[in-house]
Amino acid sequence: DKALLRVRIELIGKGRLGENSLICVPRESDVGGEGVSEPQQKDEMELDRKDKRKLHQEKMKRLKRQWKKVKNKQVLLVTQTIAEEKEPEKEKMKMIDHSLILLKGLREEENSCYKEKAERLWEGNCTTVRNSSSRE
Repeated sequence: DKALLRVRIELIGKGRLGENSLICVPRESDVGGEGVSEPQQKDEMELDRKDKRKLHQEKMKRLKRQWKKVKNKQVLLVTQTIAEEKEPEKEKMKMIDHSLILLKGLREEENSCYKEKAERLWEGNCTTVRNSSSRE
């Protein structure tokens, strides 16, 4: 006999229910001293997330070093022109400013792309609700 039941759920701790969330009746083995808890599941995406995070950090460090090199060139150029009491070369300054803007844009783009990829890696490879959890 199958039937639809109307339920009201109130989250006490962490968690978020979204559209079409799966709700399961707890088993006897789920009820312990601290209330209802599900055994920890194997995280299949953990290594992928760690690898992607490490690659992202390396790329961000490299971009930061490149930005710092260009910024140091700009500071050096300004200090040399002040020491020599000359006007700074406008063409070089414009080129350096443009490089700094491009490098900052690359860093921002890398951060946004990584954020999207990292969110997808937390979701896993779930295509259907049926058989998507340890419950049947």
